[in-house]
Amino acid sequence: MQNMNTCSIIHQFGKLEDVIELETRAIPFCGPQDVLIQMEYAPINPSDLITISGAYRGRTQLPFLPGFEGVGIVHQVGDNVLQFKIGERVMPIRQSGTWQQYQIATAENCFKMDDRLSAQDAAMSYINPMTAIKMVDEIAQVNRADKVLVNAANSEIGHIIIELCLKIGVDITALARSDRSANELSQKFGDQITVQKQGQFISTKHAQTYDFMFDAIGGPIAEELALSLYANGMIVHYGLLSGVPISPKLNQQCPDIQLKLYWLRNWVHSAPYEDVQEMFDKSARYILDGTISTRVFKTLPLENIKDAEKALNDPNRSGKVLLALQS
Repeated sequence: MQNMNTCSIIHQFGKLEDVIELETRAIPFCGPQDVLIQMEYAPINPSDLITISGAYRGRTQLPFLPGFEGVGIVHQVGDNVLQFKIGERVMPIRQSGTWQQYQIATAENCFKMDDRLSAQDAAMSYINPMTAIKMVDEIAQVNRADKVLVNAANSEIGHIIIELCLKIGVDITALARSDRSANELSQKFGDQITVQKQGQFISTKHAQTYDFMFDAIGGPIAEELALSLYANGMIVHYGLLSGVPISPKLNQQCPDIQLKLYWLRNWVHSAPYEDVQEMFDKSARYILDGTISTRVFKTLPLENIKDAEKALNDPNRSGKVLLALQS
């Protein structure tokens, strides 16, 4: 085992390319309850960028090691750890720090990956898939007779929501913000779904047509789209791409509409260990049987992490930017 650990670190809030730094430190000490993980891959998610920007500075103490999702191989276990073996692939969660070569985590915060998954698929099997599964299967409890509206549909989680709904047999309308996104959705899903430009959809008014809307945008757009829901319909709100919250006035505008906010973080930090492991297993089953998938746009070595912002803002990007954490 090498003696040093290259890790990314944030000393001040701001844009990733301006504030991310690489440091070389000693490999973390593995205590009796700990697992030392040699990290393999980690995706760069919106939640990472939001945290780095300082939006959650009330619960983020500087300096901090970024990265909320990623997988690696168990390299060492503490004396009291019986559930993990050296060589198993695991994901550490409930903490940040996946953007480094070696990560230390308590055993109770590590979860086994299905060994049939590739390392890259395993690295992306947590935040987006589990959020989508929880929302479709448990929050909305979508069934075959429902009509579903998905905004920001060409995002990776948008694709997964669509894929899960298609498995059920739901009537889906996917909203795209650009011609390119609309074309990509049509190319992937064909006539299984209806694809519309978001602006055109809003301008044509679809009063009381849908049972559910999965909303990643918020703000006035979500409020306008809410008018297309049936009475007693539901908005499942899980993202804020607009940067503007949904107004409390929505309840006055659409008093019969249910608004459900879903943040995976809240469930992960409160659910029993066994329930979280089962959700990882369910995510893996959906990936392995082809129900859901995640595109990868670019894989960057950790030493090139400052190039991530450019890759993320590439106008032709379709898919995740992954960090490869071992040279």
